[in-house]
Amino acid sequence: MQREPLRKAIEWLEKRQDQEYKYWDASSMNKRYPVGSMQERFMREAATGFAALALAAAEPERGKRIR
Repeated sequence: MQREPLRKAIEWLEKRQDQEYKYWDASSMNKRYPVGSMQERFMREAATGFAALALAAAEPERGKRIR
């Protein structure tokens, strides 16, 4: 992957991470779920998992100081 797009993608993820609890929020395009519901938590956990996988896959590049 080219350095500049990877750097921008990492910055995008970092800016959208909750600063207090460190999760990534997500919402369903199909339905609005009640705050604190199992469905809302599932969406958040899925988004956090995908973000963590992306950052882990980018780690070798991040170590090269692409920022």
